[in-house]
Amino acid sequence: MAHSGGATTPVKRSSASQSSEPASNHLLRMGPLVADEIRGTVYSGFNARSFIDSLYPVCDSAHAEALIDRTFDVQSGRWKSWPKEPTEQAVIQWLKQWTKRLVEVFGAGEARSRVRNSGHVPLFNGSARRKPDVIFIARNLSLPCSENRDQSCTAECEEEADYCTVCAVSWDRVRVVGELKQNAGTSGSQHQADHKMVLTIAHRVREIFGTQPGRRYVHAFSLCGSLLRCFLFDRSGVFASEHFDIHSKPELTVRVFAAYLYGSPDWTGFDPTIQVVDENQDLRTYDPTAQDRGDPFVKFVEDGNTTRLYLDPKPLFLQPTIASRGSVCWRARRADSDRDRWEFVVKDQWRSKQREHEGVHLQRLEGVKGVAQRVHHEDVMVDGQRDDTADAIRRGLNYKSPSVTEVVMPSNYAEYQLMAEGTGSLSNSLSSSAATLPTRPPPPALHHHNLRNKRSHSSIDNQGSHSSIDNQRSQTPKRRRNDTCESAPTSVPYNRIHGRLVLRGVGRRLKEFKTREELLLAFRSAIVGYRNMLGKNILHRDVSVNNIMISSPDPGGYLIDLDFAVPLDRRSASGAPHRTGTPEFMAIDVLEGCSHAPRHDLESFFYVLIWMYTHYPVPGVDSPEPPKFKSPVRSWSSGSYKNMARQKRALHDDMYLSKEYLPGFYEGWRRKSTWVLAVDWWELLFQKSPDVNAAQKMRTMEHTGGVKDEHPSPKSEVEKGMQLSEKMIAALDKAVETLRQEEVGDGKGA
Repeated sequence: MAHSGGATTPVKRSSASQSSEPASNHLLRMGPLVADEIRGTVYSGFNARSFIDSLYPVCDSAHAEALIDRTFDVQSGRWKSWPKEPTEQAVIQWLKQWTKRLVEVFGAGEARSRVRNSGHVPLFNGSARRKPDVIFIARNLSLPCSENRDQSCTAECEEEADYCTVCAVSWDRVRVVGELKQNAGTSGSQHQADHKMVLTIAHRVREIFGTQPGRRYVHAFSLCGSLLRCFLFDRSGVFASEHFDIHSKPELTVRVFAAYLYGSPDWTGFDPTIQVVDENQDLRTYDPTAQDRGDPFVKFVEDGNTTRLYLDPKPLFLQPTIASRGSVCWRARRADSDRDRWEFVVKDQWRSKQREHEGVHLQRLEGVKGVAQRVHHEDVMVDGQRDDTADAIRRGLNYKSPSVTEVVMPSNYAEYQLMAEGTGSLSNSLSSSAATLPTRPPPPALHHHNLRNKRSHSSIDNQGSHSSIDNQRSQTPKRRRNDTCESAPTSVPYNRIHGRLVLRGVGRRLKEFKTREELLLAFRSAIVGYRNMLGKNILHRDVSVNNIMISSPDPGGYLIDLDFAVPLDRRSASGAPHRTGTPEFMAIDVLEGCSHAPRHDLESFFYVLIWMYTHYPVPGVDSPEPPKFKSPVRSWSSGSYKNMARQKRALHDDMYLSKEYLPGFYEGWRRKSTWVLAVDWWELLFQKSPDVNAAQKMRTMEHTGGVKDEHPSPKSEVEKGMQLSEKMIAALDKAVETLRQEEVGDGKGA
């Protein structure tokens, strides 16, 4: 069994956990999760000049001086034409005209971006109806005209209508995003950005990450009155400069906006290892915001041979979260294959520095049935160095500066709701989405003790300590007495490494099943794969609805996503800033603080089954939505971890499954074969398992001063896991056979 040796990894909830919940992305639900996702990762107050020197390209000084001479009034010490009342519309008009002068001085030939406002039209292709104040899009990007679909809205069209309210932009075209406020006070103090502003921009950036696969980081800014603050969002968190007055530092202002207008795809945040061939047969970085026409590809070298794999630009899976692994999977084919012959999956993600590459485990599992098959894995190299957040992206930032502070995010739903009732753009986004998005009850207040440090999936807080680790958040940051105080951060940001994995074969996600039998066979193959992993001494630790794939074209399935997998005999925690599992599918004991054991992953398979029965109808079967019934499944992802465990522990009651869960199933899952499978697994896990109360007994003995039990040996845990998996497979076989008999009786053939 993989023990933590008394040390536990800090916990944090993430908006990624909501990705498995169909048709639910209401901002009132996502808000607290996004705030918690970046909690403990927001650093502000970096010296403006050093921040810009570290992260922004140098612009031509002669051009900068020429622009300042033309557009800056030295006597008044202000930019010419700056509005007396810096309302959003007035500042946008000034910014559009001023950046037009900038391009005239610097030269239009190399300009890559232009300023765009969303007007009254929310950007489309996002998770909610959001209207950012300012965006930078590709200069030559043509947009579909909302009034006449046969025409395009060009830059010239927008010049005629300075405040365009007709033609919307898709989030996948946004290069840089900005927020404007008339009141300079909404910027926060000089060093510490206002947490409302951080959260507002974070929602925008999350949409960019969620629609632009391969995006390494995102630049953003706030302009409150004349106070400008620069932001960088990467997979480790949020980093903001101190604010500065654009009138008092005109040269820095020019440099910032020149970068937004002229920044290369590499600087903007696109992956230089994903390339296209242009019309001149030259290689360049793939930029999805610029309507690139070429086929993107990646290369890897193995045994001295270079392989080029072309990617389907539309990803199979994309994790939209900010401070997370940021996983993305593409279908891929060889250069000499037919365009529609997708043979591989390329997976990129940003793992914690303290974790092993997923490919290391898959390399040990080559040839093992029921598990994704590795072709190649590597850490991505950019400009000859390993691509990571600490050295490759945030190079040069001084975290030891006394001006650097930690921005404390709201800790629960109630605080977020108060923010939403304000008058800022966050409030506008919330209200504009309320009428169009599915309505769900707001979650309970997210308890502060569960919302501490960064993790990519929600996990548990064992109230333990953990040792200091270089480039890592080594201690849980303490809650400030109020959200506006300035205090030095407790540690430097942790580091994430950009890894790439190539897998053989392209499957379908579990929710894309076509028949009941196909779903059950996918479960069977995945449990076989899990049993085989145990035989290789590897524990998965994150069985979830997104980590079971359906094989294609052969029947069956396989397990994916071994990011959190560990050797069964591991005796100490990795020290990574995030722990294992997705809360909806975590075993009860894990939610309550126990280390992962094989039986816990097998319990997760049961929760995935119930989740599928509750959320997905059987294709082609007359299966109307269940009647209005509050299934306990909803409680699997809300409230405290203790509450989640309490709701699941009610399953120990032999009537709870039929009384509380069955009424919430789609009709197509209530027949004998599929219902009995759930009952059989329930009995194996909650009635017949000798380990069902072992963890509770151990905690009781420790509390009463009794003799502590020794941890079970890894060998005994593997044996128990093997036995339990065999029994679950046998129950599946029985269910499949019964299902086939039922369908023969229904006249659907053998």
